[in-house]
Amino acid sequence: MEAIGKPLDRVDGRLKVTGAATYAAEFELPNMVHAALVQSGIGAGRVTSVDDSQARRLKGVLGVITFDNSPKISTPASRPASLTKPIFGGPEIEYNGQHIGVVVADTLERAFQGAEMVRFQYAAQKPRVELAEFKSEAFAPGNSRPSSRGDLNAGRASAAQIVTASYDVPTEHHNPMEPHATIAVWNGDALTVYDSSQGVEGCRRTLADTFNIPIENVRVICPFVGGGFGSKGTTWMHVPIAALAARTVGRPVKLVLRRQEMFSGHGYRSHTIQDMELGAQADGTLTITRNSTLNETSMSDDWREDTARMTGMMYACPNLEATGKIARLNKISPTYMRAPGEAAGSVGLECAMDELAAKLGMDPIEFRLHNDTQIDGSNKKPFSSRALKECLTLGRDKFGWSERKMEPGTLRQGRYLVGYGVAGGTYPANFRPSSARIMLMQNGAVLVQSSSHDLGTGAYTIFTQIAAEELGVPVDNVRVELGDTKLPDGVTAGGSATSASTGSAILNAAGELKKRLVSLATETKGSPLSGMAITEVKAENGRIFATNNPTKNLSYTDALKLAGQTSVEVTGSNGRAQRANLSYYSFGAQFSKVRVDLELGQIRVEKMLGVFGAGRILNAKTARSQMLGGMIWGIGMALHEHTQYDPNTARVVTRNLADYHIPCCADTPEIEVEFVPEEDTQMSPIGAKGIGELGIVGAAASIANAVYNATGKRIREFPLTPDKLV
Repeated sequence: MEAIGKPLDRVDGRLKVTGAATYAAEFELPNMVHAALVQSGIGAGRVTSVDDSQARRLKGVLGVITFDNSPKISTPASRPASLTKPIFGGPEIEYNGQHIGVVVADTLERAFQGAEMVRFQYAAQKPRVELAEFKSEAFAPGNSRPSSRGDLNAGRASAAQIVTASYDVPTEHHNPMEPHATIAVWNGDALTVYDSSQGVEGCRRTLADTFNIPIENVRVICPFVGGGFGSKGTTWMHVPIAALAARTVGRPVKLVLRRQEMFSGHGYRSHTIQDMELGAQADGTLTITRNSTLNETSMSDDWREDTARMTGMMYACPNLEATGKIARLNKISPTYMRAPGEAAGSVGLECAMDELAAKLGMDPIEFRLHNDTQIDGSNKKPFSSRALKECLTLGRDKFGWSERKMEPGTLRQGRYLVGYGVAGGTYPANFRPSSARIMLMQNGAVLVQSSSHDLGTGAYTIFTQIAAEELGVPVDNVRVELGDTKLPDGVTAGGSATSASTGSAILNAAGELKKRLVSLATETKGSPLSGMAITEVKAENGRIFATNNPTKNLSYTDALKLAGQTSVEVTGSNGRAQRANLSYYSFGAQFSKVRVDLELGQIRVEKMLGVFGAGRILNAKTARSQMLGGMIWGIGMALHEHTQYDPNTARVVTRNLADYHIPCCADTPEIEVEFVPEEDTQMSPIGAKGIGELGIVGAAASIANAVYNATGKRIREFPLTPDKLV
């Protein structure tokens, strides 16, 4: 029974459109109360006094906890943090919006009112806000991985053309539809938490360590996630704050971040400035590649945005240097945001590639094809598979690239300049330990369980398809349960690892279940296969049969009935580590066509095409949706997104969806997605690679390159807004 790859509708779709899917903030518990955060009003300095008396007198307020009266509890470092930190900030203030207290009340409105009534006096200092101002203080963090090969001076000397340019990608924030939310409840020393999380297992470990209780005493539940994009991969401070509040008042506590708090309650994409240098011979052969990146981090953490990883492996180049430095600012620590490293790194590399192609007088696609490689230059290992060439050539033919003019600013449609752009994309194909349990019931129902997550991208559906095909049962017979630490330990949903990692674990568990059924059929009296050697029997398509006489068979369910068993279950893992002698990446090519208004400088993306080589596609429909989402986000990265701070207070001033601009329907053009055939069983037993991150990589660069082709003006500071054109 073939199910994998089919464009199956989401099996959880009806639950979501009817409101039956329960998200973290929607669980109803007896006697539950509400919490509201108290956040710092300055960006740097010190709290000199705290007055919570008015808040405590407010009707309905059950507790007021600040750094001043809180038990001395620290949250162990979880990436990206480098230090163990108290769960409340203060008295020292490192950033505006730092959690310095929480108010618990019987209603949400009273909790908010109480939070506003907690008074702090500050000794404020001028905060550090602008990255460029502190470039001279930048340093290489201890976790940096500078890479180099060859001789840069020799590369410069042999180059016919060289491009040196700096590309500026500003601070950007995750804005999932579902905000961060936590409900915490204690039963003695046992803690249950409902948390909007990309990794319940990591959250569980953090809470167990924070409150010094056995890990088996902590259960974290998150069956549905309304988007995360990396922001929910780390356990941020509001989670243990909710647990502390629940323990303090002795009742279940719900804490939901408001949209404004989503700009200071968790990390973001770090502002990066990439100094690029690329050189090539007259025939287009790269001779030198250099990426020197500066990014911001917090006052105490050493977050580094690894933009140079893509530079080191994307194209063949004998002489390369990739370095990174960080500068401390008064902001919360940055974190993973869709395609961390590559989303910003593709802007620097792929725009510089476009600029160099123009100086050489080469077509930018031909330039990339000329420097294609099957060897990862950063580690000298062959790629397990690499379909960049196929992505570029298929996209060129399908997108109408022949309409592009080599001379920028020469293609017009009325009052509009028209341009075409291209960019390559890549993201590591991650494969991490994961496990899953499969249970077959006597009525034919199949239950698949893992603590991995569905971020809203279709994991419930593809896991259903994998189990159905491997067991040979109808997809309607399969039900999947995810996002609960009582289930087998599944991989965190991040780094595009879920499908390959947990999907392979389900594949393994299904195989083990069939072996168990074969044993059951051969060992049970009355079975037509009783007494046969297991090597002579096979389980496929819902039946167990003799390989030399398939008419000698029985169904899975009949095998259970004969054995007197109501169910049979097995737990599987994803089986093996990747081979160390290969390099694992997914690849893609992004194509964009833009129109630029001659009078207003307004940029409109007219159409986009993304072509991707991402291993075995497990569901054609959900995979396409993933790529569409990433490409639309690329429009935001190119033209809209920019988190802005007040330089005097370090307060985010674009802290809502009216001021923080993201693409809307009017900004979204005709978008096509194509996948080149690729099945990479070196990468994972299921043959799949991750696709969640790949869709955004190169999208912004392709738009920027199209704007240059349309106007002849190269904008290197993102987003590309009209004021930078006119």
